Amino acid sequence: MATQKRKKPTRKPEKKVILPVMAKHDDATDSIGVILHKIDRIEEGQGKLVGKVEGIEDGQTKIVDKLDSIHEAIYHQDTGLFAKIAAHRLENHEVKAEIEQEIVDIKAWRKQSEKDGEKDAKLSEKEEAEKKIAFETLTTMKAEVVSLKDYKTTVNNILKYAAGAIATGLLGLICKVIYNLATGGHAF
Repeated sequence: MATQKRKKPTRKPEKKVILPVMAKHDDATDSIGVILHKIDRIEEGQGKLVGKVEGIEDGQTKIVDKLDSIHEAIYHQDTGLFAKIAAHRLENHEVKAEIEQEIVDIKAWRKQSEKDGEKDAKLSEKEEAEKKIAFETLTTMKAEVVSLKDYKTTVNNILKYAAGAIATGLLGLICKVIYNLATGGHAF
């Protein structure tokens, strides 16, 4: 609020007639008039001052109400700012605990997976070795089967030629015996 400067009452000096008896009376009247005028001004100032004090009281009441509402908003045990912070802190703590538990579970799972992987790797190495041995054995057996087939084919061919030769020899012998019998020569 802007404060207004009050004008001080200015009195114009009056011309006084100097009369001995009247001068005292006029001075007293003037003094009472000035005093009454000052009292009126003081009462006006007092009224204004009372109005301003009441305005200040109203302003302070509003400020106190606002401070009470701010205090309530901050410190109320259920809905206040500190209650909300505490609730969020508790909630964050619970979420943090859950996340930490999940991390522990994941680490345990990972560790188990690595152990299983090592076992699988060992099994894989063992299986690879067994597969390699089996493949070499199979290759060797296949080569032996091919060799046996070749041997069988060779033996079969020899037997065919031998059977053919024996059959030819027997046929020749039978023909000679028939010829000797027919010609009357010796049988053998």
